[in-house]
Amino acid sequence: MAVFIIYGCHWGSLAYTQDPFYNQLSAFGTGGSAGAEWNASQGFHNITMVLVSFTFLVATFRVNAFFVATFFGLVMMFSFIAAADFAVPNVKTAADLEHVGLLLKIGGGFGWLGLLSGWYLAILTACAAVGIPCPLPVLDLSGAFKKDHEHKA
Repeated sequence: MAVFIIYGCHWGSLAYTQDPFYNQLSAFGTGGSAGAEWNASQGFHNITMVLVSFTFLVATFRVNAFFVATFFGLVMMFSFIAAADFAVPNVKTAADLEHVGLLLKIGGGFGWLGLLSGWYLAILTACAAVGIPCPLPVLDLSGAFKKDHEHKA
C-alpha cells in the first residue's frame, strides 16, 4: 500500500506541476522551463524519488527477481531524469541539448524495465488472486539470503 500511495502521489504531483493551468513556472523566475530554478526543483524531486525507490529496491532483495528489476529500473530512471533536469540550464549548443535528450532516453529505457517487470508481477498476482493457473516463473529470492540465527555475540 505504501508503494502505491508514494508513487501515486509522485505522479499526481508531477502532473500538477506540469499542467499550464496552474502556472507553476511563474514562481521560478524568468527562465521558465529552461531556467535553473525550475529544473533544480524538478531534479531534487527526482532525487527524492531515487532515494525512495532505492529503499524499496533494498527491501525487495528477499522477495523475487521481478520486484528487484522493477525497483532497479525506477532507481535508474529517476537518476537519469534528475541528471537531465540539472543539465537543462547549461544547454548552450545542439550537442548539449542532444546530451539531455540522451539522458532522458536512457532513463526511459530503464523506465521500460520497471514497467515491464511491474506488469509481469501484476499479471501473476491477478492470476493467483482469482485462481487462474499461470505457469510463468516468479524467480523467488526468499532463500537467497540466509539469516544466521546461530550467531552468538
